[in-house]
Amino acid sequence: MKPTATSNRHAVERIATYRDAFKHRGAAPGAEQVELARRDASSFLESNCPRFFGVEFEDISMLHIVPQEAVRDHLLAGRQAAEGGDLKTALGELALAFDQLLSDWGRDKRLRGSGFAKAPFDLGRCYRERRRVEFSPTPHDQEVRQVASSLASSVKRVFEDVDTELEAHRDVLRIQIAGVDMAGYLRFAMIAPVVHRSANGSREPLDMEGQLHFTPENYDLCEMFVDESALRIGQADFTLWMPQTYGDWNRAREAMAANKGRLPDDMT
Repeated sequence: MKPTATSNRHAVERIATYRDAFKHRGAAPGAEQVELARRDASSFLESNCPRFFGVEFEDISMLHIVPQEAVRDHLLAGRQAAEGGDLKTALGELALAFDQLLSDWGRDKRLRGSGFAKAPFDLGRCYRERRRVEFSPTPHDQEVRQVASSLASSVKRVFEDVDTELEAHRDVLRIQIAGVDMAGYLRFAMIAPVVHRSANGSREPLDMEGQLHFTPENYDLCEMFVDESALRIGQADFTLWMPQTYGDWNRAREAMAANKGRLPDDMT
């Protein structure tokens, strides 16, 4: 198969002529030559990008180089909504994109507790049920029952406040470990909708105070933040299978025995 030939080669050759003149003879190009070189470069890219890369030159953006497919899909949907003037939907897609990015990166990554009895700190996002505070047995005396109910409500509110604060600390720690720019995340978190995750795994962006700042400029800043975060995380991402149960440990030992004492790279 013959390689595809480039078009508008004369445009590149003319730019090379200007370059050689400036580099070897010190002949600085004038304003007209600079403008002609700009048009030549644009013409060359516009005619050859579809041929070699399958995308129009004017459609190229940072979104196309985001390595995580699911994150990229949300970003593209957000950009389409933003170009249509629907900033609410657009920023909701950005919120889902960043949530997807952190969830996928954190899956199967965890920090150990202080002992075997401690649950590990899972870096993936997950649904957490609310605490339940109950008194048993229920007092028969009406007054005591009212006091117990009031105490239970107070304790529950305190636990909910603590859980909310702990979840914020978990998010900050997760983002710092992932290497995301915290200053950029702070602005993003104050603007973008909150992602609500239900028990069945579905996700929904909820507009809160940030909707006061739904502007095209803030959308562009938030989109760039998610783009840069995706590229930064993509460079340092990894998967490392770890046993979870006794059965996993047995499978790991058997696999290592059959693989010259080394755990297979494709262990799942």
